[in-house]
Amino acid sequence: MRSKIVVGIDATRALSGGGVNHLRNILYHVDITNSGIREVHLWVTPSISEHIVERDWLVKHSPNKYFKGIFLQLLWQFAILPMQLRKAGCDIVLNVDAGSFNPFKPSVTMSRDMLPFDPMEMKRYRYGIKWFRLIVLKYISIKALRRANCSVFLTNYAYDVIKNSTGNLKNAVIIPHGVSSAFSQLGVFRKPWTLVEEKKIKIVYVSHWTEYKNHSSVLRAIDILISRGFNLELTLVGKCDFKKLEVV
Repeated sequence: MRSKIVVGIDATRALSGGGVNHLRNILYHVDITNSGIREVHLWVTPSISEHIVERDWLVKHSPNKYFKGIFLQLLWQFAILPMQLRKAGCDIVLNVDAGSFNPFKPSVTMSRDMLPFDPMEMKRYRYGIKWFRLIVLKYISIKALRRANCSVFLTNYAYDVIKNSTGNLKNAVIIPHGVSSAFSQLGVFRKPWTLVEEKKIKIVYVSHWTEYKNHSSVLRAIDILISRGFNLELTLVGKCDFKKLEVV
C-alpha cells in the first residue's frame, strides 16, 4: 500500500483578499480521509493564522520575526523555508502565490496576480515605487511558475496573458476559486426585483481601494445614472488610503 504524503503550504504571501479567503475555505471544507494525505503543514502570518480553522491533521507555523520587510520575507522563503519543509517531512509544497522565492521541489504554484502582466494597468503606476515593486514581482512570478512542477491559474484568460511572458508551462491547469455556499441562499431571501423610480437602489462594491480596482470609474458611472434620474445609494467596502479619497 502506498504511504500517505505530507503536504506543505506556503501562504506567507497571502496577506488579504481572495487569496486568504480561498485558503481559509479550502482548509475549512476539505476532507483528507481518502485523499492520500496524512498531514498538512501551513506556513502563514500570525494575523492570518488566527482565522484558519483548527484541524487534527493541520500544523500551523507562523514565522513572525521574518516578516518585518519584503526583503527579509524573500530571504526567509529562499533560505529557511526549504529547511523547515524538509524538517516537517513534507513531500510536496503548494505555493499559494506566484510571488514566491521558495525553491523547494516538487511544488505546485498558484498564479493570482495578473496586474504585473497587464501593460495598460501598469501605466497607472509608471516609474513610481509601486511600479518598481510590480516589475520585481513580475520576474519573481515568472521564475516561480517556470520552476513549479505544476502551475495553477484561476482563468483561461489569466493563463493566456501570463503565458506570453513565461512561455509554455509544464502541467498548467485552470482551477477557479469557486463560490462560497454562503452566497447560494441569497435567492431564497431576495424578492423579485423591479425598477421603481421612487425606490432607492442600494449598490455595494467590495474591494480595497487601489488604482486598478477602478473606484473612480464606478463613482463616475453612479454619478451619470443619478443625473439621469435614478435613485441610487452606493456603499464602498474595503481598506482605503485616505489620500486616495482626495484624488477622487
